[in-house]
Amino acid sequence: MRQTILFLFLAAACLACDPLANPVSGRIAFSADTVSFDTVFSGMGSATLEFRVLNLEKEPVLIDRIWLGGGDESPFSLNINGSPAETADDLVLASGDSIFVFVIVTIDPTGDDSPVAVLDSVNFLSGSYSGKVILEAWGQDIWLVNEDILSDTEWTEGKPYVINRSLFVDTLATLTLNPGARVYFHHDAGLTVAGTLHADGTADKPVVFATDRLEEVYKDVPGRWKGISFLDCSHDNRMLFTEVRNAVVAVTLKGTAASMPD
Repeated sequence: MRQTILFLFLAAACLACDPLANPVSGRIAFSADTVSFDTVFSGMGSATLEFRVLNLEKEPVLIDRIWLGGGDESPFSLNINGSPAETADDLVLASGDSIFVFVIVTIDPTGDDSPVAVLDSVNFLSGSYSGKVILEAWGQDIWLVNEDILSDTEWTEGKPYVINRSLFVDTLATLTLNPGARVYFHHDAGLTVAGTLHADGTADKPVVFATDRLEEVYKDVPGRWKGISFLDCSHDNRMLFTEVRNAVVAVTLKGTAASMPD
């Protein structure tokens, strides 16, 4: 009998010490009401963003369900409390504790030159209590360039051109960028010109060379891509109203490769 009483006493004591024991439905809060992605290139994954879910009660709270509003059709993907999933059920959150929800987005091509808005939400239910965090992103179709420039080529305003690896302009080729053309480089990519580069921007529509990380935090960060290198054999180059941002070295001239007007 004494052993039974001692066992019950110890069990009760353990329950009293367990921060997840006897959860109730209750209020939860979020570190952000909206998770916003900067422009995301179609067919390419985004950066990972996060928000926290916080228990506002003095007791552990049972979150009956967490789910992505768009379900399997959503362009967003979640990692909930360390597990990749679009839904989670019966998750207990200790008093004063929080969990992280990580979010990425992958946007399918739309065929449009202009960015398109993509929206969804992460929804939460705890008994009669509910809440949501809005997810939003801008998707931009691109021209993904994986081949070197071997003949005369013209790039125009509209969809940006994204370079995943180093791009080479051959000796007999001219790459012409019309006003408003945008070229974005993946990390450690670069442009080497053995032929000719004509970057013909205008004051209203400059030509842009920059990193493919479009988040505001990367706007003025250098060293994201290698830059533009003109070889000795390159000739008749020009760069008018052209912005070169985020490179290790913006422009490298070898010998008398480039003659560029003011």
